[in-house]
Amino acid sequence: MNWFDYKINHASTHDIREHLHQAWGNSHSLMSSDIEMEIYIEKIRVSAYTFECWDGNVLVGLVACYLNDLKSKTGFITNVSVISDCQKKGIGYKLITNVIREATRLTFKKIKLEVWRTNEQALLLYEKSGFCISGYKEDRYEMTYWIDQKNICVSISCITYNHELYIRQCMEGFLMQKTDFNFEVLIHDDASTDDTANIIREYEQKYPDIIKPIYQIENQYSKGIIISVTYNFPRAKGKYIALCEGDDYWTDPYKLQKQIDFLEANPDFSICFHNVKIREEENNCIVDDYITRDVPDITDIYQLVEDNYIHTPSVVFRKNEDVIKELSSSKHYIMDYVLHLLNARYGKIKKIPEDMAVYRVHVNGVWSMKDNEFKIRRWILVMKGLVSFFKQYDDKVLDILKRKYAQTAYSLVTLYRRNGINQNEETDELIKDVCEISPYYFCNLMNKDLFLLEKKINKYKNNILCESVFKK
Repeated sequence: MNWFDYKINHASTHDIREHLHQAWGNSHSLMSSDIEMEIYIEKIRVSAYTFECWDGNVLVGLVACYLNDLKSKTGFITNVSVISDCQKKGIGYKLITNVIREATRLTFKKIKLEVWRTNEQALLLYEKSGFCISGYKEDRYEMTYWIDQKNICVSISCITYNHELYIRQCMEGFLMQKTDFNFEVLIHDDASTDDTANIIREYEQKYPDIIKPIYQIENQYSKGIIISVTYNFPRAKGKYIALCEGDDYWTDPYKLQKQIDFLEANPDFSICFHNVKIREEENNCIVDDYITRDVPDITDIYQLVEDNYIHTPSVVFRKNEDVIKELSSSKHYIMDYVLHLLNARYGKIKKIPEDMAVYRVHVNGVWSMKDNEFKIRRWILVMKGLVSFFKQYDDKVLDILKRKYAQTAYSLVTLYRRNGINQNEETDELIKDVCEISPYYFCNLMNKDLFLLEKKINKYKNNILCESVFKK
């Protein structure tokens, strides 16, 4: 068994040079010349902290990190290397842990690094060490580790894009919270083209211990990336997660305290939400909620599966690593409703009957700008994903989801026919898919259009349940 010795700032220029030659090989993969490599080595020795792993007199592992930005308190890891004979022995993970420990001692706020997108081994190491993807640079990921100087109870996840008219009100709603616990604001700006990012930077400078932003240079939503699951939930340090998008805002300074007090006292509940008001920007007025249906103060997954009644800025839920992992690995479209249903498997749902937030309706909303076909298509993906999630969970919930999936698919077929849209191939695929998952409900919905059923579903009669509907 190898017994390694871990040190800080012990290696000489010669040690670092010999190590990098061994670790990188003769290619000098990061350097274009020997002269450039010598400059890099000297810069590491003089300006960076070197976290070292020694096997006798041989430097077998090296992580170099700049910890000299005392203004922003941001460290930057410039090198992580382990010689081939000593890989897969936990050396890299141990060295990065030592970096985090030293940066914490120096009261740094975060540590950053860059990694090639194709370097899967390095990505796994950094994710295991607590780093999260925070941006893109050409063919590299930028990753960040946020250091907590105090225990965080609630992580507020805020997604924003082109919300310069609203983001201040949103941020002030966070900062006015009066709590007996610590919270953090994980705000993700998705490459806004207006002044949103600059406004967030103002708050970041004033409240660096609370405001923890990611500023994208490329819009991630347009690439189909689910922002909260990819960027915010993995870096959440809190026991609980609260949601509020950048165009909504909180109105009660005790909102978080009330919700956390309830969840702490009632471990059999997984979700807590409250009533909201609706702000209609077009009419410049605030009205009662007309978007969701009214429900009792205590509900569960069987009420929620029928329809979503939880507004995004109202919800706080227990952070559940299993749920986050499920969402991260899903190939289906994800929205807040999916998150709520997955969380509802682990406990009941509490509604606090108080208005403590405002949900804003405006023409520039991401969802509001989409047409009916887009919205129905998205709901088809959501329903299909939920059917997949709940296959092994509960027959009653699964049956309701199958019915809703059939209803959504039927809505799209009806939309095509009503608008005279020729989508024969897509309709074929959709009907084939829904008949594999929910034939009974779909055929019942289409019973007024038997001629269409006979033409388009005939080849799928092998499905026993679907065939039985035809025979009736």
